[in-house]
Amino acid sequence: MGLETYTKPSQGSDFLPTSHEIRNDASDEGVFVMTAVPGVKDDSTHQREEDTGQDERDFFQEIGYHDFVKSFCVESDQNLSEDFAKLRAKANECQELKRSLDDLESNLKTVRKEATASRERDAIEQKQSDDLLEQIREMEDRAIMIETMLLPQARQRIQEMEANNAEIQRKILKGPGWTEEQEAERAQLAEAYNQSQNEADEINNRMSTLRLSVQSKEQKVESLVKQRDQLNFQLDMVEEDMAKANRNMLAKKQAVDNERTKHKEWEMNLEQLKSELSDLDKERDEAKEDADLVATEVENIRAALVNVANDHTNLIKSHAITTDELEAIKKENIDITCINAEMSKTLDLKRSEHRLLLKERSKMAKLLELIDQKTNETENERKTLENKMAAISVETAQIERIELPMLAKENETSKREIRRLLMELQAINRKGSLGQYCTSLSSLKNFALYLFLTAISSIIFAAGIKKAVHESEIAKARIDEDLERDEARLEKLLDTCKEKQMQLNNMKARNRELESATACAEEKANRQRDRCEVEREEHNKQSKVLMDLRDDIRNTKREFGLHTEQIRKAKSAILRADDLISKEHSRLHRINEERHAIENDIKCYNEQSSDLKSRREKNAIAIDNLCREIDSADKRREELRKQLRQSICEKDIIASFPNRIELWRVLTYSLTTPMLSFIQGAQVVATQAEIDRMQQNMKSLQSALELGSHRFTCLKKELEEAHQRNQELLDENRRMNEMFEIQKEQSEFLAQLEYDISRQRGKNQLLAIEVGRPINLHRWRHIQNSDPVKWSLIEKVHKLQKQVISSTDRVASQSSIIESKKKLLAKLKHEVSNQSSVESIKSQLLRLKSNYQELNKEIKVNDLELQQMVEKAECLKGEVLQLEKKRLEMKSAYIVSVIGSH
Repeated sequence: MGLETYTKPSQGSDFLPTSHEIRNDASDEGVFVMTAVPGVKDDSTHQREEDTGQDERDFFQEIGYHDFVKSFCVESDQNLSEDFAKLRAKANECQELKRSLDDLESNLKTVRKEATASRERDAIEQKQSDDLLEQIREMEDRAIMIETMLLPQARQRIQEMEANNAEIQRKILKGPGWTEEQEAERAQLAEAYNQSQNEADEINNRMSTLRLSVQSKEQKVESLVKQRDQLNFQLDMVEEDMAKANRNMLAKKQAVDNERTKHKEWEMNLEQLKSELSDLDKERDEAKEDADLVATEVENIRAALVNVANDHTNLIKSHAITTDELEAIKKENIDITCINAEMSKTLDLKRSEHRLLLKERSKMAKLLELIDQKTNETENERKTLENKMAAISVETAQIERIELPMLAKENETSKREIRRLLMELQAINRKGSLGQYCTSLSSLKNFALYLFLTAISSIIFAAGIKKAVHESEIAKARIDEDLERDEARLEKLLDTCKEKQMQLNNMKARNRELESATACAEEKANRQRDRCEVEREEHNKQSKVLMDLRDDIRNTKREFGLHTEQIRKAKSAILRADDLISKEHSRLHRINEERHAIENDIKCYNEQSSDLKSRREKNAIAIDNLCREIDSADKRREELRKQLRQSICEKDIIASFPNRIELWRVLTYSLTTPMLSFIQGAQVVATQAEIDRMQQNMKSLQSALELGSHRFTCLKKELEEAHQRNQELLDENRRMNEMFEIQKEQSEFLAQLEYDISRQRGKNQLLAIEVGRPINLHRWRHIQNSDPVKWSLIEKVHKLQKQVISSTDRVASQSSIIESKKKLLAKLKHEVSNQSSVESIKSQLLRLKSNYQELNKEIKVNDLELQQMVEKAECLKGEVLQLEKKRLEMKSAYIVSVIGSH
């Protein structure tokens, strides 16, 4: 039943469950939980608590107090896991805020880098403007040098030339008319004058082009000034936007401060609510009626527990019987496992022996094949030698029988012929004819040689025959020795084969014994399986009885659970309120974190705005300097224009002498030409240098314009980012306002829930006090005489409570015994499941049988292969014999050919 023991309370103290412990031990389903907290000491109940401590423990176990505590702890763990998940989600939100802060810091770094880059660009632009100013100053110095040095010299020369012209005119007026030489010089002077006029026209054209270029450059300068004014206007707009953003930030700061004050007010309200909850805990008198109802229900439960106790005793007896039977089965299973282990070991040994025998058998088969080959070879050699001996003996017999008598006859015939020839010689001698004598002598000589040769050949042939006979006898002796050795080896091999066959027969006999043993083991396993099935059926019957009893106990528990539903609902409401409070605390914590984050963002924004202000001031100072420099350059340019106009007027004055005397021109030509060329070259060089410098200045101004436009785009981007940040801050402000409204609603709801929770806690505490201890009779002694009927009822209730507590104690002890028995059953089942069952033993035996059959099949296959190899060996023997015969025939033919050649 899973009931735990209850710790005995200390003497002389009442126990009340605190709200904190009830909150921590409550579950989502509202399970009723009671924990003991020491209260005020009561001297009148000191002796009663010592006597009834065990009774109180039994009562708590009977009610199911400890089971409720267990379930409540599990469910509270689930609630805690949910709270942790929420905290983790909030931690993830904090991490996201940190990441956003990191992003803002990175943006700040990029802005700072851009500011440093803009500062460097401003420094570069200032350097370029300084260079331009220095160039303008150099140009002004050169113009002043021209005005101070070259123009006075030219004026002096012109004055000298005018004086010379005046003197020449006087001389012309005094002298006679023109001569031819003077007319030629006059023509030359006129041409020179025309050339000088043409050159002056060209110079005037160049000056007009220079004026146009100066005007275009002035227009460009004016456009640059306009762009500068536009940039200043845009900078002013940026400053206005920054001011607006600062105002928004101040407004948001004020809103955050207001939210802080509101948060403090909410905290004060929460403290007031807590004080009200502590006051509302005093309303606990309403729960006494519920305690009376619980007492009546406890009496009904007591009767059910008595029946359960009787059934439990019967179950214990049946459980003891089943445990004994299970132990016996366990022992038998252990014996069977030992036997199976021994059988498996013997089978492994037999398998190893069988494998060794197979290996030896294969080796013997190979040896037999080699022996058969050697025997076949020796037999073939022996047969060939026998054939040779037979052939030699036949040849010797033929020689002895036929050829020797033939030789003897031939000798006799040769003797007769010799005698005949001698007789013919004698007859020839008698006759005395020389011609016949010579012919007879030659024929005799030829015949004698023939006889001699035949005799020698017969002698050689007889010697060869004798040698061959001797060699054949030696070979025969060797063959006989080899045959004896081979026969001895064959006998040894046959003995070993017989021994191996004996071992194989023994192995077959052992295999038969093992088969019989496996059959016996299978029979035993079948018997044990039948016994196990019978015992399982009995165990199933007992388990059915136990299930019925469990159903009865469950029904009683359900009845008790119906009475505790109200308490559970109250606990669930308490838990929900606690969850809401924790959520509110977490939300407040999150709001504080967001507030800190917003403050940090505001600080960063203020820093950025201060940086932008400093940059703006620096840019304004730089723009003022540039404006001053441009104004000074404009003034200098106007002065140069005035000087150029004066020089042009002087040139016009110089060129306005066309009606003067031509002699003066002829005389002054030699002096004016080099002077004019010098002045023209100086003017052209000065104008070209000025044009180059102006082009360079234009390029520098264009680069400055590009830098200014780039800077303007950067400032535009920063403005857009600032607008975006402002919008984000506004959105966050709206969200905070919405959250604030939601918090208001939740706080009102929390106040109502806390009020309800305080009332339910008071009721629960009273119920716990009344249920946790029996009635104190000493309090009702004054009724014994005044109201005896009520006194008798109180005594009965007291007795019934004690009986309930004792019955709960018995049920708890019996439930602990049942749990121990269940543990033993689980262990036995586990051991039985770990042991090898009958089916596993059968499967092992079947595997052994299949392995044995496979081995027999392999042996048969090996026997067939041996027979095939023997047949092949016999065929090879026949082929070897035929080859030996052919070899002997070839050898004999070779010997005969050698002897015939000799």
